[in-house]
Amino acid sequence: VSNNSVVLEDIDDALKGPTDIHKVYGQIWNLKSDQLTLNFKKQAPFEESKLFTKRECLSQVMSLYDLSGFAAPYHLKAKLVFQKSCETKMGWDDKLPPQLQQEFKKWIEELSQLENFTIKK
Repeated sequence: VSNNSVVLEDIDDALKGPTDIHKVYGQIWNLKSDQLTLNFKKQAPFEESKLFTKRECLSQVMSLYDLSGFAAPYHLKAKLVFQKSCETKMGWDDKLPPQLQQEFKKWIEELSQLENFTIKK
């Protein structure tokens, strides 16, 4: 896969890969604009009254696959919420305390904004 016309002109058409969009390490590479877009599975929205448990917090944190590390600052927020829940010595199925609920819900709401994040190569 390449978007370099000089490289592509010497390759047989049968051997050329896609010319518009290709997935690379979980991200979407737009070959025409030469941009990477973060690709995270879309989640069904949670009810406003939903209270998350420590187990659900960890599940959400671990479901974010970002091999390149572009979303690491965002990912860190949820990891810190989980770390704080561990410091409270709460059980796995206990609801997060109100302050952590608020922080974690904010993180969940911001997750969809990562789909708008693009990186020019």
